[in-house]
Amino acid sequence: MAIVLLAATQVTGADDHVNVEKYVARGVMMYSDTSRGFAKAKDPAVVRFNDQYFLYYTVKQNQEINGLRIGIATSQDLLTWKKWGELKVAHDYEENGFGAPGAIILNGKVHLFYQTSGNGREDAICHAWSWHAPRNLIHVL
Repeated sequence: MAIVLLAATQVTGADDHVNVEKYVARGVMMYSDTSRGFAKAKDPAVVRFNDQYFLYYTVKQNQEINGLRIGIATSQDLLTWKKWGELKVAHDYEENGFGAPGAIILNGKVHLFYQTSGNGREDAICHAWSWHAPRNLIHVL
């Protein structure tokens, strides 16, 4: 069994997320990722880790990005979110896409379950977990 780091690409200075203020002002969370040219953040999974909330979600493809990816946003209040980054492709079976994250906290670590896409019969359910922080996930082959 090999262990490989499934790293995240951090967003720096990019404003490619939307918190719909008219809803946030009423106490309703409304977040979307606009990094692909349209507003979308599917399959949300939220966990609280070290006094911060982490939202993992599916980001759709566009002309530059082939396949689905998993985005990461953080929040202090569950209303206003800031995109932190996206998980990178770590293995050839993820190149066609991966998404639909499900996150839980077990034994002080974030465990992320997700699926590959675009591989037909070869698609699989995958498992990753955090080493030190929920933004740096470890992927098991």
